[in-house]
Amino acid sequence: MTGAKHHSARLLFRRVTTDEALALVQERLRLDAPSAPGYPDEGTRFFALRRLERDPDDGGVFGMYQVVEKATGAVTGHIGFHGTPDRNGAVRIGYAIASGARRQGYAGEALEWILGLARAHPGVRAVRADTKAHNVASQRVLESHGFELMRRDAEDLFYEATVAIDPAADAEGPPEPGCPAP
Repeated sequence: MTGAKHHSARLLFRRVTTDEALALVQERLRLDAPSAPGYPDEGTRFFALRRLERDPDDGGVFGMYQVVEKATGAVTGHIGFHGTPDRNGAVRIGYAIASGARRQGYAGEALEWILGLARAHPGVRAVRADTKAHNVASQRVLESHGFELMRRDAEDLFYEATVAIDPAADAEGPPEPGCPAP
């Protein structure tokens, strides 16, 4: 699929580079754009660390993206894949919206975008996500976007959504990596 769309109605999704991920982990990221209060948080730093551990030179679509508000250019959080599809075609995602940008529907909008990105990739059959048992807001976002609770343990809930394959993706191949800067 050429020309993968890296935006939704109110948000842009900008691919986090290796240098930016490293800066996030080292807590020295200097944003050229404004950011919502609370960005980056520990969850964003952890996600960046996992991205670096997985593949520091990862240039494919299965990476980490900043969630940017179109109207202001403010970075409001992150969303991304924890890696490429496993042998069963499942990918795991993670996301966080900064404390100062919550309760505006950004998590749901970002989740819808990444589900579309997953649908456009012919190797993806399921999308998995997990959340803390106390994070009811995230549970509601996942459930409202077709995720089903698969299991739980003392601290976490584990969700999965089946991906309806986009016929155009099978014909055109996977989306091109990277995305435009906001």
